[in-house]
This record gives sequence, C-alpha cells and structure tokens, in this order.
Amino acid sequence: MITSFENIDDTVLEQLTSEYNVIDADNFLKTLVSENFPFGFKNIPDEIILVKILYLKNENDFDKNRLNPCYITNEDDIENMRGILDGADYEGEPYLIKVKTRKANIDVEETLRNNLLYQFEYPTILKPNSEVEIISIGKL
Repeated sequence: MITSFENIDDTVLEQLTSEYNVIDADNFLKTLVSENFPFGFKNIPDEIILVKILYLKNENDFDKNRLNPCYITNEDDIENMRGILDGADYEGEPYLIKVKTRKANIDVEETLRNNLLYQFEYPTILKPNSEVEIISIGKL
C-alpha cells in the first residue's frame, strides 16, 4: 500500500504500473510525483485547495455529505474538465466547488491509480470520510 508521495521510488512505480496497460505509464507517474503541487504531487502544503465540477439544479441542491472523493488540484484544469463533461447527459447546471482539506486526507495509492486510468483529468482522490471545508460554490 502506498501511503505517501515522499517515498515513492522506481520499484513502487513499476509495480503499480504493471497492473495497467497504459503506454509510458512509468514515465507519466515519475513526472507526476516529481512536479510541484498543484501540477504534480511534490511539495504539497499541509492545507490544500481542491476543486470539482458538480451539476446542480440550483445552489440549494448542494449537499456536502454527498460529495464523492474525486477532485482536481489545479483550477486551471477546469476548462479542460468542462470540455470532457460537455455533451454528457447531466441534469442541472455546472457549478465549481472549491474545498480546503489537509494533505493527509489524500488517498495516495488511489490517486496514482486514477491518474493512470484518467490521465487527462489529473484526479486527486480523498480518503473516505475526509473532512473538507467548503470555500465556495459558484455557477460556471
């Protein structure tokens, strides 16, 4: 089990990537763990800001207790995410949800696995029942 971004070496990455049929997976993850936050997972501050897009009928439809654990670290990726979501059959309008949480809440192994599966989304996965503080909710 991988519990920290700080002690990931080539052996750990090779073991993880061997489970997936992804071209150049080793180099992709090596780059990801060596780039500084929020573009990668090096030098992550203790408190972090994460974002996600939710489709809501209106802002009152938001329920903090129903948030899934998948976020992105770089708000500049929102336009990329909107492009991925456009055309999907979602009910409601897109809202940008911004949260604050602790670095310790990141599920490191699931984050790496999801980045292999969804390389253009750069997901960050939180551990189950992680505390998040809602910073803002705004219609996109």
